[in-house]
Amino acid sequence: MCAREGLIMKSLLLSCLLLVLSLLTANAQTPCDDIAEHPIRFAILGDRTGEHVPGVFGACVEEVARLRPDFVMTVGDAIEGYTADTVELRKEWQEYFQIIEPLKMPVYHTPGNHDITFDAMEPFYRSVMGKPDYSFDHRGVHIIVLDNSRQDAPNIIAEEQLNWLRNDLESHADACYTIVFFHQPFWYRTLGDGKPDVLHDMFKTHGVDAVFNGHFHKYFSAEFDGIKYTAFGSSGGSTEESPDGLLYHFGWVTIDGEGIHSVPIKKGAVLPWDAQRVGDLRTAYLVRQFGMQFVEPLPLGNDLTLTSHTIEVALQNQLPGITHTDTLRWDLPEGWTVEPETFAYQLTADTPLTLPFTVNCSGKLYPLPSLSARLPYMEGGTTVISRTLEVARTLTGTPAIDIVVDGKLSETCWREPLTTLFDGNGNLGERDSVAVYFSYDKDNLYLGVYCHESVMDSLLAELTGRDAAVYAEDAFGLLYQPDPPRGDVYQFYVNPLGTVYDQRISQQSDGYWSGDPSWNGEYIVKTDRGDDFFTIEACIPMSQLGVTIESGETWRVNFRRKQHRLNDSYALQVPWSYDPSTLGALRFK
Repeated sequence: MCAREGLIMKSLLLSCLLLVLSLLTANAQTPCDDIAEHPIRFAILGDRTGEHVPGVFGACVEEVARLRPDFVMTVGDAIEGYTADTVELRKEWQEYFQIIEPLKMPVYHTPGNHDITFDAMEPFYRSVMGKPDYSFDHRGVHIIVLDNSRQDAPNIIAEEQLNWLRNDLESHADACYTIVFFHQPFWYRTLGDGKPDVLHDMFKTHGVDAVFNGHFHKYFSAEFDGIKYTAFGSSGGSTEESPDGLLYHFGWVTIDGEGIHSVPIKKGAVLPWDAQRVGDLRTAYLVRQFGMQFVEPLPLGNDLTLTSHTIEVALQNQLPGITHTDTLRWDLPEGWTVEPETFAYQLTADTPLTLPFTVNCSGKLYPLPSLSARLPYMEGGTTVISRTLEVARTLTGTPAIDIVVDGKLSETCWREPLTTLFDGNGNLGERDSVAVYFSYDKDNLYLGVYCHESVMDSLLAELTGRDAAVYAEDAFGLLYQPDPPRGDVYQFYVNPLGTVYDQRISQQSDGYWSGDPSWNGEYIVKTDRGDDFFTIEACIPMSQLGVTIESGETWRVNFRRKQHRLNDSYALQVPWSYDPSTLGALRFK
């Protein structure tokens, strides 16, 4: 072969090699190209617990298993929790794992407030579930799980956790899509109210595509700055019908070349992503809160007897130009009567109605009757309003006489105690006795508590740090609203060591009540104990609340003793709720 022929042959070989390389390069796919051709599909299970309904979550799991997703995510609250008892926690987690056994694909968990209620539960969670904060990749999609189980707002997230989140986002900036899961949807009250949100700002900066949450047991969605936010509702925890009729459900997510698509699924139907807009949900909440109200609570004395009494119910149509017709219906437990039991009405936006009813109880106080109706929350849409009859047990605060806060309860003003308390089911069963006293002067509220404990060795009182979770130990809790027209409610918990947990509770723009544990009051607290009792004596200064106490005025209050040995609590009245409409009445002599 001559030199010229050799050169031609080398040129041909080089051309062939370049052609092959170009073909290989043309056919090479990135992970994003692969997703466009072969979409990713996964399921999202909503909250299982929070007064869960047996069997519902298992049914959802079976449906997810039949759909064969690539993997399954949860949004938290797998167990009922709210205990640091490792024996009980192990039992609850074993029950949960048995329920999800049909899921043969990977399952990734998000911690909820029932899973890690307080810090003492975190080590056990880590032992069975791993790190609360973590991330993973699936075919070019980066998924972050952020633990906000013990936080109520984004502005109280620890800087260390924010730094971890920021670093994780920065180190996966080349992901095809980025998705973040955390249990409590902070954005509902931040972005939903037009307020800033530190997490959202970080998500915008680092290209997050979607956020998924749970917690509210209701489905709703919104889009902010191109990021799709979706809160899935209950897959087993207690819930009620949403304004659009959606009840128990789970989520289905498809990721393809056009983006991230998610829908709620209930048995027999697939609903669109925007089935429930956040604005509609907030309007429905407002209608439920303010559309039907009891004018005054039903008064109840310490003898817990109730004779025939007239109450008034106020109805208001908040949609202009719409006339609404419906029927009020009472649901009456045994021993209760209400006249009339049903009432047909027509309601216009300009004319509120106030309707009288005569109630009588010849049996147990609890459960209480409930009243329900439908009211409009949007044109063509109505929502069910159901309100439990409001009852206010009345107790007395006596003028303070030479009180020395020492835990002894020896002063003569400690008289007229309240001693009959209800358990969580509204029963007055036999238990260790409790005596609760209130006294006052113009500038201070005084509290005296005597708790009999027949097994003093069982008393759990170990926490000493301010705002520690003393409500998980033996403790006394107080809810009080010193100025009903202004609205704020205050919560005060104290254990037998005198350790205080407190918060201020305020009504949000949607009508619901939310606590702010960063608020700290000032108190003088002393405790004492004997062979079969412990006592708590406390002084709460009024200057920090901006009020004074005057003879003849009335506050709204509720209180309860939490007894660790019996894993139970006993309250002035039930339910134990932030909503002041559920509180009793404290009248100052």
